[in-house]
Amino acid sequence: MRFSVLLTLLRMRYTLLWAQVRLRQGKIVLFIVGYLLVVLIEAFNWYQRHDQGPSAVAAGGMWFSLLAVVVVLGTGWLGWEMVYRRRVGIADETAG
Repeated sequence: MRFSVLLTLLRMRYTLLWAQVRLRQGKIVLFIVGYLLVVLIEAFNWYQRHDQGPSAVAAGGMWFSLLAVVVVLGTGWLGWEMVYRRRVGIADETAG
């Protein structure tokens, strides 16, 4: 019985550690998808302005630019959180 309790505790610890990794990977995926979304929004915005000329700005180009700014702010916040709170990409050791 004690052995099964020990195995259960080890399995729970393993599951919790992987849940932490999946959460971190989920934020990284959101970060990457957010920046890809900005590229797509701005590519469409550029195409619309190139095709329609200055009238495209009034027809929605400004809203696309505003949407891109909001997405960049969100992904910037995610990047900040990954680096400063989760310490993604930071070596804890000092170079000697």
